[in-house]
Amino acid sequence: MSEKAAKITMTIDGREVNATSGARLLDVAASVGVEIPHFCYHPQLSNPADCGMCRVHIEGEKDLQTACNTFVEEGMNVQTRSDEVLEALKETMTEKLTGHPLDCPVCDKAGECALQNYAESLQLSGLSIPKIRRNKPKSVIVGPTLVLDGERCIQCSRCVRFSEEIAGDKEFVMLPCDGELQLTVKKEVTHPYSTNLADICPVGALTQRDFRTKRRVWSHQQVQSVCPECARGCNIILDCAEGEVQRIRPGHNDAVNQCWMCDAGRVAYRSIASSYRLKMPLVSLRGKLEEVSWQEAFDYVAGFLEEGQDRLASQLSALASNEDNYTMAALLSHLHAPAPASLPQGPDGWEDVEEELLRRSDRTPNRMGAEVFSGARPFVECLDGASTALILHENVLPEPRIHRSLRHVIYLGTHMNATARAATIVLPVTLWAEQTGSFTNFEGRVQRFFQGVEPPSGVLPAWKVFVELLQMFGGKRAQRVDAVFNMMSRETEFFQGVTFASLGEKGWRAFMTNEED
Repeated sequence: MSEKAAKITMTIDGREVNATSGARLLDVAASVGVEIPHFCYHPQLSNPADCGMCRVHIEGEKDLQTACNTFVEEGMNVQTRSDEVLEALKETMTEKLTGHPLDCPVCDKAGECALQNYAESLQLSGLSIPKIRRNKPKSVIVGPTLVLDGERCIQCSRCVRFSEEIAGDKEFVMLPCDGELQLTVKKEVTHPYSTNLADICPVGALTQRDFRTKRRVWSHQQVQSVCPECARGCNIILDCAEGEVQRIRPGHNDAVNQCWMCDAGRVAYRSIASSYRLKMPLVSLRGKLEEVSWQEAFDYVAGFLEEGQDRLASQLSALASNEDNYTMAALLSHLHAPAPASLPQGPDGWEDVEEELLRRSDRTPNRMGAEVFSGARPFVECLDGASTALILHENVLPEPRIHRSLRHVIYLGTHMNATARAATIVLPVTLWAEQTGSFTNFEGRVQRFFQGVEPPSGVLPAWKVFVELLQMFGGKRAQRVDAVFNMMSRETEFFQGVTFASLGEKGWRAFMTNEED
C-alpha cells in the first residue's frame, strides 16, 4: 500500500478519527459529521481556496489553515471551533454579508442557502454589518433555464469552474468592477447541463427558471429515485409536496452521475400531470373507448388471454421497471404463450452524445433489464398468425394495417396514443414517480427508485396488474414490489445474488468489466 493510501489516525475537535493519508481535511471532517463552513470548495471542481471560510486551527501551525487544501497526516490535531477560528469566520461572514441584499423572504434559495445557514449556525444575528447598496444586474435571464441576480453573488467562482471544467463552455467570468470582482456573463447559457449551476451556487445568485418563486423548499418531502430520461440512470431526488413533484434534483452516486444531471431530467415530472394521462380502464364498446371498473377490465382481459393464449403477440418495454417486465413475462410463461417480441428502438434519442458527461442516445431507462425477458423477433413479425396482442407501454400499433388481423389488443400504458386508441382494452398504469421499483442502466447497474406521489385513483402499477392476472389463471405471485424483485432474483440468472434491500442507495452491478475485476 502506498504512503498516500495509508490509513492514519488524527483528531478533530477532540475526537479520534481514522482517515486515509492525503485526503482533504474538509472532506474527512464531513465524513465524520463535522461541517467546516465553505463557499468556494466543491468536491467535483478545481479548488481555488480563496473564500477564506474553511480556516481551522492545526496544532503546530502558527496561522489558521484552509481545510479545503490541507491534506491529513498521521497525528494531526485539528480544531474547527476554537475562539480564533470563530473570530475569523465572523470576519469573513461580515465581509460576505456586507452589501448582500436582505431579500431572504423572496429568494428561492432560502432554506438551502449556505450564507443564510452559516449566519444562523454561527449566531451572527447580533453582528453590526454595514450595508452597501450594490447596483448589479437583477433578475436577468441568462439562458433557457437560468436567472441571474448579480447582487446576491459572493464571488465563490463555482459557476465559472463548472462551465469550464464540467460543461466545457465558458459562459461566466469574474471581472474587476468598482474595486471588487463581479460575475459577468459572456454568452447565453445553453448547454444541456445548465441547471446544475443553480445547484452549486451557494446563494441565490443563479436560480432555476422552472422552480423560481414556485415553492419554499422546507415544505418538500425528499424521495430517492432514478431519472427515466435515458439509459444512464442518474440518481435523482424528487422534491414532493401537496401530491405533486415540485422539483427534481441530482442525487449523489459517484459510479453513475457523481452529483450532476442533465436539464431534460429536471423536467421529467411534467408528464405526470399531462392532459393525455390514462386514469381509468377503457374498453372498446360500440365503436369507442368507454370507462369500466377494474374488476370488469380484469374479466375482459382474462377472457381475451384465455381465448388467444396460443396465438398471443406480446411486447415488453424498456420504459417499464424490472418488476413490470418480469411479472408480464411470468404471466406469458404461465399461459405457455409464444415468446415476447424484441424491444423497439424507443423515443427519439440525442445524437452524438456518447462522449458527453451523462446523456445517452438511448432515451429509455431500462433497456438492459427489459432485454432479459424479451425475445428476438420484432413485434411486427410476432403479429403473423396472432389473434391477440398484449402490449406494455410501447406505441407499436401506429398504423391500422398492422393490427387489422388482431381480434383483441390489450394495452397497458400511461398516456393516450395511437396504440391505446387502437386497443380493445386499455389498462392505465403508473409512471415511474408513482411507484417503487428498479431500473437497470446501460452498464448493468440495477438501481432502486421509490414512489414520490400517489397516482390517480384509477391507476395501478403494471406489476400489480400482471400479478392479479396470474392469480386469475391459478398462478401465485408476491404482493409487494420488494418480494417481486426477490422472486425475480431467484428465478432469473441476470439478477441472481441480490435482493431489493441489498441494492442499497448506490445500486448493484450485474456484471463488471475487466478493468473493474
